[in-house]
Amino acid sequence: MQNSLLVITHGAFAQALLSTAEMIFGEQKNISSLTLMPGMQIEDFRLKIEDYIVKHENDNILILVDLLSGSPFNSVIPQLQNERIYVVTGVNLPMLLEVGMQKDKIGFEELCSLAKTSGIAGIVTKDDILKGSE
Repeated sequence: MQNSLLVITHGAFAQALLSTAEMIFGEQKNISSLTLMPGMQIEDFRLKIEDYIVKHENDNILILVDLLSGSPFNSVIPQLQNERIYVVTGVNLPMLLEVGMQKDKIGFEELCSLAKTSGIAGIVTKDDILKGSE
């Protein structure tokens, strides 16, 4: 079973993240984005997610979401009991880059854990940088 990534966000953020990631590591298979645009019906968005899941029925799917409890996250709640689907909120570029580069090299559980740790590790303050240079 292969690992697939789905980035879902409010607005064009997911598309921008994916486009930026592809600038760095090139176009990748099995990484997609879905965006909830202004005026879009939540039910239509939820159906797009379900369609993606059906099309990738033989994959493990790591869903990276922008915001806990936002509409994109709420749209995947019905999928949380599915063992081949894992959701991580707070998607950022370091997270997407790391899991995008590792998705075909490591197991699904490790990939899911990597999403969280790499996302957190990508958040650094000035104080962190200055402390590291001492």
